[in-house]
Amino acid sequence: MTRLRRVHPILVVTGAALVFLTSIVVLTARGFLDPDQFARRLARSLEDDRVAAYVAGQVTNGIVEARPNLIDVRPILESSVRALVGSDAFRAVVRSSARAAHHALFESKGQRVVLALPDISVLVRSALSQASPELAAKIPPSVETALASEAAQRVFTTFVRFWRLAQKIVLVCWVLWYVGIALVVAGLWLAPDRRRGLVLAGSALAAAGIGLLVVPPAGRILAFAATDEPALRGAMTGVWLAYFANVRWLALIYGGVGLVFASAGTAVLEAADPLARGRRLWERLAAPTSSPAVRLARGVVALAVGGGAITAPLVTLSTLGVLAGIALVYLGLRELFRGILDRLPDAVQAEAAGRGARLWVVVGGSVTAVALLLGGTAFLALRSEERDLAGAGAVTACNGSAALCDSAVDEVVFPGAHNAMSNAEVPGWMFPHHRHGIRRMLDDGIRLLLLDVHYGVPTAGRVRTDFEHETVSRDRIEQELGPEATAAAVRIRDQLVGEAEGPPALYFCHGFCELGAYPVVPTLREIRDFLVTNPGEVVMLVVEDYVQPLDLAAAFEEAGLLDFAYTGRVRTPWPTLRELVDGNQRLIVFAESGRPGVAWLRPAFETIQETPYTFHRPEDFSCRPNRGGSAGSLFQINHWIETTPAPRPTNAEVVNAYDFLLRRARQCQAARGHLPNAIAVDFYDVGDVVGVARTLNGREPVTAQARKR
Repeated sequence: MTRLRRVHPILVVTGAALVFLTSIVVLTARGFLDPDQFARRLARSLEDDRVAAYVAGQVTNGIVEARPNLIDVRPILESSVRALVGSDAFRAVVRSSARAAHHALFESKGQRVVLALPDISVLVRSALSQASPELAAKIPPSVETALASEAAQRVFTTFVRFWRLAQKIVLVCWVLWYVGIALVVAGLWLAPDRRRGLVLAGSALAAAGIGLLVVPPAGRILAFAATDEPALRGAMTGVWLAYFANVRWLALIYGGVGLVFASAGTAVLEAADPLARGRRLWERLAAPTSSPAVRLARGVVALAVGGGAITAPLVTLSTLGVLAGIALVYLGLRELFRGILDRLPDAVQAEAAGRGARLWVVVGGSVTAVALLLGGTAFLALRSEERDLAGAGAVTACNGSAALCDSAVDEVVFPGAHNAMSNAEVPGWMFPHHRHGIRRMLDDGIRLLLLDVHYGVPTAGRVRTDFEHETVSRDRIEQELGPEATAAAVRIRDQLVGEAEGPPALYFCHGFCELGAYPVVPTLREIRDFLVTNPGEVVMLVVEDYVQPLDLAAAFEEAGLLDFAYTGRVRTPWPTLRELVDGNQRLIVFAESGRPGVAWLRPAFETIQETPYTFHRPEDFSCRPNRGGSAGSLFQINHWIETTPAPRPTNAEVVNAYDFLLRRARQCQAARGHLPNAIAVDFYDVGDVVGVARTLNGREPVTAQARKR
């Protein structure tokens, strides 16, 4: 018996200590080891004003360093950046950058966390464009701004490296956690007096819970120890809370269960009442004494508490509030169990006589029920916070609708522009298919761009088609454009007899670059800027490519679009838009030639089935299979009237009208047994292709008044 009395407290205390330590490692390691958790928590830290203000200052510093003349308007710039930090677009960029930094440190065995925002100038220019276009124009086009200073990144890297080492012991910690629980149960089972054992186990678990509650506010202490820069201290504290805030829910679970155990034990064992013992201890400490050691101890404690109240009054008040809450919960639970026991006087007397089986059945059942209730409530609260965390820095709408986020790509309609590169905003472009440029198309809701890319040579103020590098013959282009456009191109070409003004390059052209051309890379950068400033949008490109795949890929890389290129499967089951957004692979690219060489440049008609595309009258429209047959996982409707060489807006007024286009889309859906995932039109802003796509996507009906706009 004496040996059991010595062993069971050791088992309980050791078990509670293991539970406390391993809980910290396991719970917080998840926030650092999992790339999504790591990125979400960092994005969530921007909700803290201290973090947001610090980041805004860092971004402003980076812009001013790149363009020193902007120092005169720094206050205006910083206030604009401060508002930008709270936007979904900015948090999405932070989330993406954090995921990349995590990959560099954990998977690529990098040496440091590099928290840089490569797209910040795009976001800042977009934020300033309406309020101050002149100031927006002064923002450097390509500034990679650090999210934190060098000092902050060194501290963060050191801390994250610790968790990279902890990656190796997480499994061991899980095992030790279960060992800790087993030790607490064993100590309770071996206790000579189960009532005192219950109080001891409860007190130990409650102590573990209180210890976990100390973890979040400890960030302030570490921040003061790490730096003497006030702004950085505040930011570090905010980031710490973002990563460790969920510890408090686990603390409530342990503390709640511990208080249940302790209150149940003291309900039948007054001598073990911790409040009574606390009162006696306080009376002993407060009593007059002649012992210098006791007086010295009282003075140190008083100074520590008083100093803490002066320097951190809010923390002191919150701490006192937590302690008071614990005491009240304990008293409430104890009274609850006493009320139960008062209804069992015979059982209480039997316990006093050593025959307390019935009493312990009731106490055990009550303890279990209340513990499950408290623990379950805290667990649900923890899960709720995890769901909130999943939305930190995440977009809430995909392609303009929250409902589309959970739809797969082949369940979504993308309104499209046929020959999108052919538009009247391009100087000197003959026979345009649209009135506005590609960026305007994207801003207006177009999510599918059909583009032609050729080799061209700049000469005499225009661009000459480089047939030496083209992969198709002039005769094939003539068949597509017709004799009138071909003749015009040849006349212009005959005038281009001067020397080349630059090397061959990639141009957007429609057949002959002599009829109109412009470089590919700047427009691809516009598409990239759109994706950066609209983090919930997924865009599809179908390229009629007359160039080598590696050359096209090089243009995408130069424009910075490779970061957004989709690299997953192009068959059923397609990923959802949410998965594309979360992975930041929001640009799906197809090439009509189907030539191999670039993994993300997919053969168009191995995936896309389409309708014919040469219709001369509205009544000629059909839904029969064309390129791609009828087996592709995506279905494209070609919907324009062919009037080579010059498309006519008057035709678009008829065939792009909401009712006419919606009727054809539904006819083709019924005929082909497939939702039309892409609807390509000429003069996209005439009629309402975007409204038809909204309706087919199951969004709210578009009113006639809205369609007129």
